[in-house]
Amino acid sequence: MNSKFFTLFFLLAIHASYILAHSWVACTDYRILSDDDGKTFNPANCYAYARNWKDGHATTVFGLDTGYDYRPNNAPLCKYPLSGPISNYYSDQYPMAQYTPGQRVCLAWPPKNHVTATCVNPYIPDNGLKIFVSSPNPTSDPADASGMRLVKDFGKNTQADQFIGFQHCPLFCQDNDKALCTNCFDVPSDLQVGSTYTFVWEWAFNSLTDLYSSCWEAQIVGNNNAPSTTQSNNNAPSTTRSQAQTTAKNCQTTKSQQQTQTTRAQTTQQRTTEAVPSTTRAQTTQQRTTEDNNSESTTAQDQIDSTTAQDESQDSTTSQDDNNSESTTSQATTDSGIINVNNNTNPINQEQQPCNTNKDCSSGVCEISGFCSPKKQFFTTPIIIAIALGGTLFVVITVSIILIIFRYRLRKIPYVH
Repeated sequence: MNSKFFTLFFLLAIHASYILAHSWVACTDYRILSDDDGKTFNPANCYAYARNWKDGHATTVFGLDTGYDYRPNNAPLCKYPLSGPISNYYSDQYPMAQYTPGQRVCLAWPPKNHVTATCVNPYIPDNGLKIFVSSPNPTSDPADASGMRLVKDFGKNTQADQFIGFQHCPLFCQDNDKALCTNCFDVPSDLQVGSTYTFVWEWAFNSLTDLYSSCWEAQIVGNNNAPSTTQSNNNAPSTTRSQAQTTAKNCQTTKSQQQTQTTRAQTTQQRTTEAVPSTTRAQTTQQRTTEDNNSESTTAQDQIDSTTAQDESQDSTTSQDDNNSESTTSQATTDSGIINVNNNTNPINQEQQPCNTNKDCSSGVCEISGFCSPKKQFFTTPIIIAIALGGTLFVVITVSIILIIFRYRLRKIPYVH
C-alpha cells in the first residue's frame, strides 16, 4: 500500500510539472513604442493574432491559460492545422498579420514560470527559440519546421538572469506566470508583396525534441500604415549606453548645483538676519551679501561651463569609440543576447555601482542607465501565503484521488481487536 501510494504521488508530481511547462504566442505584431511597452503588455499595441485565436482564446488578462499552448512532438506542426480559406481562422477583432518586407516585427508571449532567474530558480532549462516561414500562399502545414525557411534563431538562455531568447521577460520576477516576454525579427526582404505566408514560433524547452509551437499567417503588403516599433531584436531601448551615461551625469551635476545653491542661499539668509547693532555693520552685511551673490553666480556659471566642456569632450570621445565599434557591438549584442533590464532609470535615487553587462552586477541586472539594479526580494508574505495555499490544495486533491482509487481495498482490511 505504501509503495503504491508513493508511486502514485510521484506520478502526480511529474504530471503537475508538465502542466506548468507551456507557453504560446499571444500577439503576432506587437508594437513596442516606449520602454514601458517592452515591460508590460499594452493591448492597444497588438495589431495581429495567432491562427484561430478568435475561437475561445482571447482574454482580457495577458497570459491567462485558455488551452492555446501546443506540443507538436509526433503530431501536426500547428494546433489548428491549415485547411480551407485562411480567412476562416481570423476576424475583424482578431485579424491576420500584415507585414512589409524588411519590417521589424515583435512577438509577445507569457513565460509561464519558465525563466532561469535567481529570484525563483536559476536552473530552468531552455534549448532555444526559432522563427520559421513557409513558401508563399500555403494550403496546408508541413509535417515539421525542418522544411521551412529559418527567419530568426534567438539562441538559448544558459545562465540565470540573462533574460534572452524565449526568456526575454524583463519583469519576470514580479510575475513569474504572466509577465510580458517579447522578441523581434526582421521580415525577409524578398517575400512577395501580395502573397500570404505561414510563420511558426517554435520553442525547445527541456531538449531539442521537447517542442512548443504557435502558428499564424501574414499577408505581405507594401505599407501596413501602423507605427513601427522602436526596439531592436532584443528589445533593448534605442537610447545608447553613452547617451544614458551622459544623461545620468547631467542629472547628477544639476542636483549638485541645486544643493550648492540651496546651501549658499541659507548661509546668505542667516547672515542677513543676524542682529546688527549699528548702521555701518548692516551696510557691511548688505555689501557682503551682494558680493556673495555675484560670486555665487560667477562660480555656478564656471561650474556649468566646466561641466559642459567635460561632458562634450567625453561625449565626443565616447561617440568616436561607439562609431568605431558600432557593427561589432551590434552583432555581439544580438548573438550573445546580453540584456540591460531597466527597472529604474533614475540614477539619482540609486547608490549603485556602474556596469557594462549583467555580469558586473551582484543582482545580475545591468540597467540601461549604466548602473546595477538592486536585487529584488521575491518571497514576500503574499507569495509565501499563495504557495502555502497552493501546496495545501495539491495535497488535498492528491489524497482524495488516492482514497477513490484504493477505496475498495480499504474496505477489505480486517478489523483487529
